[in-house]
Amino acid sequence: MLKRVLLFAFITFSLVDAQFISSPSVLQRAEKFLQRYTESSDSTYTVYEVKGNIKLPMKVDVPIENFGGRYIINLNSGTRNIRVNDFEEFNLRKIASEDLRNYFNNEVLNSSKITRVAFEHQQRNGQSEIVGGIVMFHQLVQNVIVRGDAFIFLYYDALSNLKKIEYSWLNVKKKIKKIDFCKECILESHMDKLEQEISRISRDIKSENMQGELYDAVRSWRMTTDSSGNGILVPCLTYLGHFDDKGTIRYISFDVDEIF
Repeated sequence: MLKRVLLFAFITFSLVDAQFISSPSVLQRAEKFLQRYTESSDSTYTVYEVKGNIKLPMKVDVPIENFGGRYIINLNSGTRNIRVNDFEEFNLRKIASEDLRNYFNNEVLNSSKITRVAFEHQQRNGQSEIVGGIVMFHQLVQNVIVRGDAFIFLYYDALSNLKKIEYSWLNVKKKIKKIDFCKECILESHMDKLEQEISRISRDIKSENMQGELYDAVRSWRMTTDSSGNGILVPCLTYLGHFDDKGTIRYISFDVDEIF
């Protein structure tokens, strides 16, 4: 336990003067995620083989275009009259969840999570006006977000009518792998990689005289390839941060694998 405390103290204090820092709470959250390896008697971990993209069943009969596993559906729905407002993101999230269920099914809705809501603006008569919105869902595997081409985009007009669906959905197969190295080294190896990434970002934004910090860490699957060139999902932690760019808040994210 002392080694862990010293490790976190080293990372926190070694980066305290950097341009991009991490709060102790984020590091503690990362440790909690990784404890399942170090405190378990099980010497295995789970990955998922990517067997390809799949076409999702739909409840409506509409033309679907296939672009190499990325599917696009153009719609002409116009039954709503709810003006999109960027101060009411919650409403668009609710509408998007309803549409996902109505166009696909509950299984797709329950195996996805909204990860982004954005609004499209145009200048009209010298003023910025909202002309649409975009909601992004990410695919979940074992209730954990997949980072990569595993998403659904829903595109809306200014009256919250769904105009287009774009998606790429993965067919995956569970695979158990053996941890073939010191389990007690997992946390230290992960933190070494995290420190390298924070230092790199700090150097990049220092040249622009900006400052930022990590504010969260979440579990996710990172899509990569194995030694045979086959697609595979590996467990990782996705770190979320932001920095101040001359008064504008910019967001950044990066992945650090749980097992190296």
